[in-house]
Amino acid sequence: MTAQSNQPSGIAGGVIHLMVPNEMRGQAVALYFLAANLIGLGLGPTVVAAITDYVFKNDAALNKSLALTSVTLIPIAAIIMLSGLGKVREAVRSAEAWTS
Repeated sequence: MTAQSNQPSGIAGGVIHLMVPNEMRGQAVALYFLAANLIGLGLGPTVVAAITDYVFKNDAALNKSLALTSVTLIPIAAIIMLSGLGKVREAVRSAEAWTS
């Protein structure tokens, strides 16, 4: 699990470099990692804990809270990722054409 959780980090930095002008690459990657860490490491555990406390009202229901959070947020994340896929494909094609 740990090895797989780090895979998107390198890919995201590379894609950001393809999509952002040279002058803004460092700032764009820094902003991405700031947002990813604030949401993923800050908000993620808080949402699971809040669901455990306020929805299930039982500390032993942590597994249910994780499942509910995953079932709810993974489709939302997939929709967001799919909505940006066209722009990523454009950037990759442009980079391939530029290097050929």
